[in-house]
Amino acid sequence: MTAALDAGSQLLLARVLYWAMPLALLLWAVAAVRRFGAREDAGGSGPFAFARRHAAGLLAALALTVATPFVSAPRMRMQFDETSLCGTAQNMHLHRTAMMGIAALPSGDGLELLDWNLDKRPPLFPFLVSVAHDLTGYRVENAFAINLGLLFLLLATLAVACARRLPANVRALGGVAAPLLVAAVPLVLTAATSAGFELLATLLLAWTIVSAIDYVEAPSAVRGQWLLANALLLALSRYESILLALLVLALVWLRSGRRLLLGRYGRVLLAAGIALLLPIAALLWHSLDAGFYLEAGGRQRVGLGNLATNFAPFVGRLFHPFGVQPFPGLLAVVSAVVYLLWLLRRFARFRDLLVLAPVLAVTAIVWLWFYGDVRETTALRLYLPIAVLAALGPVLLLRLLPWRPVGWLVAVFAAALGAWRWTALAAGEMPAENRAARLLDAFDLVLANVPHDPARTVWVTTAAQYLIVRGHAAMPPAVFAQRTEAGSDPFRDLDVFVVTWPEDERLPWFGDPRSVLAGGGAAFLGSVDSGADAALEVYRLRR
Repeated sequence: MTAALDAGSQLLLARVLYWAMPLALLLWAVAAVRRFGAREDAGGSGPFAFARRHAAGLLAALALTVATPFVSAPRMRMQFDETSLCGTAQNMHLHRTAMMGIAALPSGDGLELLDWNLDKRPPLFPFLVSVAHDLTGYRVENAFAINLGLLFLLLATLAVACARRLPANVRALGGVAAPLLVAAVPLVLTAATSAGFELLATLLLAWTIVSAIDYVEAPSAVRGQWLLANALLLALSRYESILLALLVLALVWLRSGRRLLLGRYGRVLLAAGIALLLPIAALLWHSLDAGFYLEAGGRQRVGLGNLATNFAPFVGRLFHPFGVQPFPGLLAVVSAVVYLLWLLRRFARFRDLLVLAPVLAVTAIVWLWFYGDVRETTALRLYLPIAVLAALGPVLLLRLLPWRPVGWLVAVFAAALGAWRWTALAAGEMPAENRAARLLDAFDLVLANVPHDPARTVWVTTAAQYLIVRGHAAMPPAVFAQRTEAGSDPFRDLDVFVVTWPEDERLPWFGDPRSVLAGGGAAFLGSVDSGADAALEVYRLRR
């Protein structure tokens, strides 16, 4: 795999990226204190009054979050995204650098990195996971814990945002219905129980939209600062989120007479935000190298040809009303009808544009991306924002028909739909997950069942990054070959195990493990099958 930056430049950028994350979060925290310390909310006088006003929705969000891991067990579901993010978090914790280890040897105090790479993904989510590592010790499960926390924040945000827009007689019912409806979308639950960064980006988009509406309804410097702080974090979460942040800010700027109240701190925040985006821009430039997208197979990475391929399957899946599937399905159909009635009754306002524009924009970006085909299981997560929005239509019905019986009907419908889908999820009735992710289960079985001493064992496999994230010394076949051909033998006192798996052919840049076995002297230990239609084969080198 090639890279746009040399090793020294990558290391410098990895260090800058690490320290940029806490600075961005500090700027955001100051803006939050300034915004909510101002106590501008009508009828509000602190967090306890806020909690009492929205108790029903917040309790529903909390209950759903607590129940989620029992319905959809936390696990890695994508070979590269999650292992790369967790690998970056591992090194942010150990070395304060936003890099991921791809080769390591056992050492007295853990692992000694031999080779590493700069991940192509922005490191905000890995930084949050690394903080959890700092506080509780290193464990992969911290990534799942962070995502469950983000799930609660998303559900709570939607509960409060929806309730505040409803008449008083149906406010509590709408606040309960909103998180129930969103949690009834299986894609939301799988994102919340994975180690991916899609849920973080969706939450920050929701916060940016809510703060934009907040500013437009009552412009002030502290609200402008809060909007800018959320837009900054949104821009740091994913590359396409930079465009979404700019879109929301542009809409607010135009609505506000081409001016944005920021105050002195807001101007500091704006300048610091631009500076913090510079290393993200450098990372984006580095990640544009074609070597990071070999799965594209020569296809155009962004283009109208991808739109023609991705659009129709997406629409078919989003609105498919029957069975249990990742998208809202029946909910999306109901939401489309309600949104149409909303427009016909002329209820639409500028705040509706602030909601729709960025969500539709990010959906269109995915349509244009070569990896946006919903028939590829790992592509589904890219549509999380539109899946959330498509679930919330029934709540708008309470603005059209603000009667308590309608409120109870919506809440009961949300609860019944959620119970049906959660039962199906718990029973394993969801479509099969990504094959590579299921194969990773076989690696866990290998680690659990093959007798070895982690303190003196190194694994040679194209999935070395996953084993390193799990705390085991490992390296790709290409690195092993380089080390053995260099003259010295760093493996003379170690047990070397070689693992082949069906994904080897798709990962040629890591080398071929069978070339390691070709020299002879390898003992076949057996195969491990995790039910993914193919088995892993394990060998021990006789040295």
